[in-house]
Amino acid sequence: MARRKKEEDKMSTVGLSAFWPPVWFTTYSDFMTLVMTFFVILACMLILDIDPRALSLEKKKPGAEDAQQRKISISVEQKALVDKFRNLQEQQLREMASASRVEKMGEDINQLILAADLAGFVKVETTKWKVKVIPLVPFLFPPARAVLRPEARDFLDRLAKFFALNPGQIRIAGHTDDLPVYTAEYRSNWELSCARATAIMRYLVEKHGLDPQRFVAVGYGPYHPLAANDTPQGRAMNRRVEIEITQEPEIPQLGEGTGVETASSGGGGAVSPAK
Repeated sequence: MARRKKEEDKMSTVGLSAFWPPVWFTTYSDFMTLVMTFFVILACMLILDIDPRALSLEKKKPGAEDAQQRKISISVEQKALVDKFRNLQEQQLREMASASRVEKMGEDINQLILAADLAGFVKVETTKWKVKVIPLVPFLFPPARAVLRPEARDFLDRLAKFFALNPGQIRIAGHTDDLPVYTAEYRSNWELSCARATAIMRYLVEKHGLDPQRFVAVGYGPYHPLAANDTPQGRAMNRRVEIEITQEPEIPQLGEGTGVETASSGGGGAVSPAK
């Protein structure tokens, strides 16, 4: 009986071993499953056009930058727009610096006029781009002449220091009243106003060595009055010279070579560019 039981157990063990897989088969089946899964994922990525590098989970060091990611593809129109904004910003910064410089120069010239007790003879106007100094002719010249008075030379000596320290074009415009003038030197108010503007220009250039290319002298005669010419006070206001310095040239060069005085017809003025 015992012998029979032993043989039955042996047969049972042999039968089970014939159907039970070997130990290595489990590992092999897992490996095949993983391989199949990999190819399924790869096929899906190819169909969906997914870059495998985008799925990288590698952590970068702090502060490290990927050169490939920094390259941003933009259209020509976008680049032009970016350049336009950049240039606009730089232009605004330059304009702010220029406006600040003009304002500071106007304040300094005003202080000079007040210190010299010339407020009744010289006026200063400051705008965004220029400073205009307006001395009255009786302070600068004798009647019907274009020879600078000593006090006018002293004032121009001080004014030239500001022009030497600040860049920009200097425009000098002569004006007269409407009373006719006819002398051996000047046959009209046009010629007189141009001669006075030129006299100031020559003094600043020759006495103080300022660049003559910065200067333009213009004579308007009586055609740009500030007040009516029917009273002595109005005529005194109209006999003036306007000296303005601008940070951006507004008046083009009107000639080359030696100085030329040209009298225009109508309501214009006589123009005399610097030598």
